[in-house]
Amino acid sequence: MLVQEPDGTNDDDKLLQEDTPVVITVASSSFELQRGGSTIPHLLEVNDTLEFVEVAGSLPTGISTGTTYHVVSTDLTTTVFRVAATQGGTAITLSGTATGTYAVRGAAFGILAEQRFYSDTELAEGGIVHPYAPYERLLGDVYRVETTFKSPDGITAGEITALTAQLDYPDVIEKQNDVAISSAGTEVSLNRTFRSVESVQITALQTGGSTAVTAVVTAKSTTSVTISCLDASGSGVTGLVDITVIGY
Repeated sequence: MLVQEPDGTNDDDKLLQEDTPVVITVASSSFELQRGGSTIPHLLEVNDTLEFVEVAGSLPTGISTGTTYHVVSTDLTTTVFRVAATQGGTAITLSGTATGTYAVRGAAFGILAEQRFYSDTELAEGGIVHPYAPYERLLGDVYRVETTFKSPDGITAGEITALTAQLDYPDVIEKQNDVAISSAGTEVSLNRTFRSVESVQITALQTGGSTAVTAVVTAKSTTSVTISCLDASGSGVTGLVDITVIGY
């Protein structure tokens, strides 16, 4: 899963959703986080841990990828932080250059390692359907849902003291095959109980000698859907359709 760089582009698959773009200043051996090209409060505390990611280019001397670093109190402000190799250790002094693109990741940035997400390749292989593909049926599995909360000014961190989340996925599905449609249109009664009908898919149009070239849904409710078959001129004609109704 890619996350956008501050310039709005996706650099490459090294950068994950839990990664936060970081600016490295070698002269002061310090770090600042960015979003949309602007410095943001890092909200880190002393002893928080993190790792650095090379998105493009190389990290300066003193830090490396795949290593856990600890935030220290040295030069710590709301936007600037420094790190040590060990908890409570001496702040690392950087050298060399930092002209590449970098990011940081870690539990302090709010994404748990246990959370699972799927690559485009996995989603394309047929075993798993992305949770927000419109009205697709989900298989039994573990899915990731991500919610972002923004403070009123977009800067000051708020505090969530209680949270209730309710996920209601459209998982009521009814299929009817070989439904005969009259030239005036036909109201098809639904057999399942729906609270809301979100999608009506006409999965097949069988003309059976009819001049119908398309079928359309003209009305829907929680108890029925109305379908018309049309010929090339847009006039109503008879036809035979298969339908799939999906909702709550």
